[in-house]
Amino acid sequence: MTEDGEFAKLDLGRIQIWIERHQQAGRTSDPKYARLLAERARRTGAGLDVEVTLRRLQEAARCREFVTYGEVAEANRMSWKQARHRMNGDGGHLDQIVDICHARGLPHFTSLCVNQAGRSDGTLADTALSGFIKALRRTGRDILDEEMEAALKSEQAACFAWGERNDG
Repeated sequence: MTEDGEFAKLDLGRIQIWIERHQQAGRTSDPKYARLLAERARRTGAGLDVEVTLRRLQEAARCREFVTYGEVAEANRMSWKQARHRMNGDGGHLDQIVDICHARGLPHFTSLCVNQAGRSDGTLADTALSGFIKALRRTGRDILDEEMEAALKSEQAACFAWGERNDG
């Protein structure tokens, strides 16, 4: 199969099975795993596009700034009201981007996505922080509960460092 239609004949259930098999086998650095994740995100995005969101978050990293959930929705030409329930939670848009960043060897750019109150300093509300840490743990990171805030700041610093190396 060509890469363009590599997974065209597979239903979403089969794609999920392949993703889980890669995870169980510890093959999350396999390029096919990254393509499977991107295909799942494409099919389940409901108007939210992983590549659009990644570009917006990478732009924020280059500018050393944080982005609100509403700005991510806007980048996807969607209102916050439309995007809100698609954005967060297990299997949500940002959750899938954590997996994709991990598979592509990128910093976890979703650490830069905050609510309006965290826009200036990058803090996350408790439920958002817990969800972000849960996603990081799924990628193999061992983070104690008392280290959650430090892990977030470390990921944000990694994003800004990436932004400095990839500015322009």
